Amino acid sequence: MPSPDPPEDADESAGSVGGSIEQLRATDEDPNQWEVIVAGKVVVTLPRNAIEDLELYESMPWTESISADVAAWQRRDAVRRSALERLGRRSYSHRELTERLVEQGHDGGDAKTVVDELADMGWLDERLHAISVARRVFERSPCSRSMLIKRVVQKSVDREQAEHAADEVMADQGDGDVAESIARSMVHQAHQHFRTPSAATLRRRVGSALARRGFDEDTIRAVLDVCGLGEEHPES
Repeated sequence: MPSPDPPEDADESAGSVGGSIEQLRATDEDPNQWEVIVAGKVVVTLPRNAIEDLELYESMPWTESISADVAAWQRRDAVRRSALERLGRRSYSHRELTERLVEQGHDGGDAKTVVDELADMGWLDERLHAISVARRVFERSPCSRSMLIKRVVQKSVDREQAEHAADEVMADQGDGDVAESIARSMVHQAHQHFRTPSAATLRRRVGSALARRGFDEDTIRAVLDVCGLGEEHPES
């Protein structure tokens, strides 16, 4: 994936060193955008909050260190804007948001710093995100609790949060309830066909489907029996 566009004036701020800040002035187009004037030239244009964050002032020496601080602020600001844009579309876990920002081309250290800041500000809620992910996963494909936890963890959710989310989503039903619902749905669909498969074939299909969804042998055996597909039931 291509790297994100560098912030405006990033190259100028990094390369223009020497002298002092002669003037800090708002632009004509946007009073919230301020120009930093050094040696009669605009070396960088920054938002007003950046001027405050960096504690820039007129007569301040424009050193390599200050120039580097400005460049770092601009990088992190670009990361922050990317992160907020993503959070405006959906929730993210701390780990997933950091990974996506790095994939987008941002520096890993900057991404971690910004995501930490956003988490401290309340933009990320690991618990609610985990529950949201678990609910989407479960509604799309009902499965056992252990399988649900595994699938949620694969979505870059912390395992402990995934376990709590699975308990929340499956609060009113256990593995047996979910497995029985899946089995009865499969049996019902099978009987809608002109040629209903034999009990042995249906038992094999349902059992395999439940196993793929993470249910253990005891649960599968009990559900097959409840649905009339146990070994002791005669062939239909």
